[in-house]
Amino acid sequence: MDNQPAYVLGRDMYSSIRLNLQHYLWKDGLGYLTHPSFSHVKYLPHNVTLDVLDCLNSELPIELQETFDIVHLRLWLGVVPNGDPTTLLRHALKLLRPGGYIQWDEFDPLRGIAEGPNGEQSPYVAKVLTLKQEIRDHRWIERLPELFKQFGLENIGNEFAFEQPWQSKMASDMSCAVAHEMENNGSPFLTEKIKTLGVSVPLAYSEVSQGARVLQPFCVAVGRKRKQNDSSNTE
Repeated sequence: MDNQPAYVLGRDMYSSIRLNLQHYLWKDGLGYLTHPSFSHVKYLPHNVTLDVLDCLNSELPIELQETFDIVHLRLWLGVVPNGDPTTLLRHALKLLRPGGYIQWDEFDPLRGIAEGPNGEQSPYVAKVLTLKQEIRDHRWIERLPELFKQFGLENIGNEFAFEQPWQSKMASDMSCAVAHEMENNGSPFLTEKIKTLGVSVPLAYSEVSQGARVLQPFCVAVGRKRKQNDSSNTE
C-alpha cells in the first residue's frame, strides 16, 4: 500500500463541482450542518480569520490551541493515512477548548449499497462501490465512537443514515464522478486498481441513468471534550 498517492482525487473544475455536491448532499440529506445536540450559539463572532493549517502535523500555533467551541471534520476518508485517523483526531482535539464539541462526518463505503432500480444486481455500479471500498482502509470510520472514547471524550453520539430517496440519482452521479477522478489521477496504483476491478465509469453511469444506484451512508460521530475539573463520565 506504500505506492498509494497521497490524494486519490482531482483538483480541477469538475472536482470542485463534485465536492460542492457532496457537501450539499450532507446538509440536505441530514438536515443540519453542526449536530443539534451541541449548545446553541447565541452570538456570531465579530470577525472571521482564515488560515492554512497542516492537519497531519501535530504541532499547532499556541494561539490556536484550546480556542474553538466546535471543531467539525467532514470527508477526510480520502486522505487518512494507513487507516489510522489518530494523528488527525489528536490534532483536532488540540484546537478544541475544554467543554467544546467535536463532530466528524464521513461517508462509509464499506456499508454502501450498489443495486439496480428493483434491488437486482447492477454490475458496473457495484464495481464503482468496490473501488471506493478498496482504495483505502476505511474500517476506522465505523470505529470513530470507540476512538472518541479512547481519547477521553464524553457525551459521545453516533448517527447513521442514507441519502433521502430523491437524492439517490445525485448521490450515484457523485460516486461516478469520484471514480472518474480516480481514473484521471495519473497514479499507477489507481490505474492498476481500476483495471483489475474492471471499472468502467461510462457503463456505471449508463446503469445509473436507467435507475441503478450506488450509495454510501452518512456517518456522524460527535463528542465533547471534558472540562478540566470534570472527572465524571456521562457517555
